[in-house]
This record gives sequence, structure tokens and C-alpha cells, in this order.
Amino acid sequence: RGKLWGWNFARPHFVIVGEIPNYDPDSADRERFEELVTEMCTLLQKRQPKTICLERNGQVVLLFPLQEMLPQSEWHGKAHELLEPILKMKSIPGKQPFQYGLGNLYNSARYLHRSLQEARTALELGKLFDNTDRLISFHGLGIMRLLHRLDRQELEDYRSEVLGPLLKFDKDSNLDLEETLLAYFSCNTDLNDAGEKLYLHPNTLRYRLKKASEILDRDLSSLENQVNLFLALKIGKLKSLWPD
Repeated sequence: RGKLWGWNFARPHFVIVGEIPNYDPDSADRERFEELVTEMCTLLQKRQPKTICLERNGQVVLLFPLQEMLPQSEWHGKAHELLEPILKMKSIPGKQPFQYGLGNLYNSARYLHRSLQEARTALELGKLFDNTDRLISFHGLGIMRLLHRLDRQELEDYRSEVLGPLLKFDKDSNLDLEETLLAYFSCNTDLNDAGEKLYLHPNTLRYRLKKASEILDRDLSSLENQVNLFLALKIGKLKSLWPD
């Protein structure tokens, strides 16, 4: 089918998936969304005629052919450059602009579907962890992309082992210690940054961290404890993506 359209899948292709956060394909915004996708495809193909642009279930799927493989360190920058003509496009009124997920670059067409799934995963995890970047790379997700693939029961067991007493405490209190720890570690243990993120006074934050340390019987300044706790906290976030 690609040959009929003059597409050369012997070359490596960037696979990028774009979507408007909280856009509902069945809403009255559907017509405006389709207009935006048409405008997007026109702009991209004007700059690079061999760009493939498709609309699928409320997302836009973009394939950019490259002359050759690129080093991983160049993937994000090159993809951002290819998207440049459409990054300033206006969105649906009242909606956020398009956000994009980038799959890994492969040198064979047989991996295009894998790259597509990676791009969609990058978008999913970006939303989950409040990543505001316009382009989220799958390879830049670090350990989260590995956790996303592991057995759910094993992940849940690990979370319970590490955070069990704290999760039980949170059910009976209003301190939200799980969210407190996640913000604290996400801000690189910076009390001021974490306090601003949580809208808490530094002294209140210190009290909550001390309480969490006592409940878990763990030293929060220990790097090993920080790593184990951070992974368990991230698993808690991943759970919201799991079907019931």
C-alpha cells in the first residue's frame, strides 16, 4: 500500500502521535479537530513532501522519513525540528494545544507498529505525570517505560511491600503522605519547590515528611530508600492507567 503512494519504507521513519488533551472524538469539536489535522498535514507536507499524516481515533499519526539512522542523542531534537511548522498552531477553543509522543527510531519497517505503540505510551505517561512538554520521547521516560511493561500484580505487590503502612495511614487521615512524598522526590528533595507544588508551608511539609519517615521506619535521606520509595510511588500513578 505504501508503494502505491510512493512511500519508501526501506528508510527509517520517526513515528509521532499527537493529540489534544481531554479532546473527545464524539463531541461537537470533531469538525474543528478534522480541520486542524488537515491544516497540520498541509503545513508538514509543504516542508517535507514525503511526510505521512493520518487521523486515527482522535489522534494524528505522523511518519517522517529520514535518509539514515540517527544517534539516539539526536532523536528528540530532530523530531522537534520536524514538528516546528505546527507547534504554533492554535487548538480547539478552550482546549490545550496538541501534545506529541515520539517512538523509538528503528531501521526497519517491521518495527513501525512498535514505534507507534511507544509514541502512544509516551503520551499516556506524559499526561499521567503532568509532563507539560509539547514533545515527549519514549526513550526519555527512563525507568517508567520499563515499569509500564512489567506484570501488574508484581508491581502492586512491590508497592504494597514498600508503602503498605503509609497507604493504610492515608486512608484514615487527611495528610496525603503518598502525594507529599511523590512531590518531594519529584522536586529532587527541595523543600521549597515541593512546598510550592503542594501549596504547603515548609514547616508543614517537614512535619509530613517526618511523619512519613516514622510510619515507614525509613530514613528519607538514604539514596537507596529514596529510589525504592520513588519507584513504589510511581507505580501508584501507573495504576490509574490499568483497566478495572
